[in-house]
Amino acid sequence: MGTNVTSALSESVALAQGLPESIAERFWLQKEYAIPGSERLFMARSREDGRRCWLLCAGHDAGSQDRISTAYFSLSGLEHPHLMTPQRDTAANGQYLSFAYNADAPLSEVEIELLSGPERLRLTAQLIGIVDWLQSLPQPVAHLELAPGFMWVSPGLKWLRLGGFMGAVRPASQQDLKADRVDAQELITRVLQGSTRSGSPDEATAALRSWIEEGSAAAPALLGALQRIYVAEVMTDL
Repeated sequence: MGTNVTSALSESVALAQGLPESIAERFWLQKEYAIPGSERLFMARSREDGRRCWLLCAGHDAGSQDRISTAYFSLSGLEHPHLMTPQRDTAANGQYLSFAYNADAPLSEVEIELLSGPERLRLTAQLIGIVDWLQSLPQPVAHLELAPGFMWVSPGLKWLRLGGFMGAVRPASQQDLKADRVDAQELITRVLQGSTRSGSPDEATAALRSWIEEGSAAAPALLGALQRIYVAEVMTDL
């Protein structure tokens, strides 16, 4: 057995410490990522077909398996380009969920200050889009833990996908939905800080406040304001 293979096996065994044996039997664990809460997130490979995936495992506390089950229920039947959706047959009694691997990294590991104005605006629009979509469902979903550690960004395309959902509510109350919009505002403010050299940021700020209070009815105006600033930013570089 080659040195690299032996090293990979040893690392997988070390990462699997404290996890149910069923997980080590089905996956090679390659790297662990820090996320909010007691759950553990790994980049892994399936032992069955060799495919790489993201693996979200329950933590040690008593409620962690319930949180994994909550995420599965909250995402069940939902498909969206900006949503991390569990793959088939991964409920596993609340022990873990697996997700398709798309060479992403959590927003918490992205150096925001190195992103261009248009890249930040694009991520902001994607975040607003997925939060608004979840809130517009017949059974609206409130994430309730919107944080950079649950937002995954592809390095090249700056494509955002929302994950987590261990504390989500479906169907959610208007109070919970507004709480998500408030949390989204804090993230958006952090991402956009110092990013625009042109456009009308005051217009976007006013539209963001309206979205927090009114919800989906104000989303088109907010996305329109961001689009106008985006175009102005791109034109500035011509």
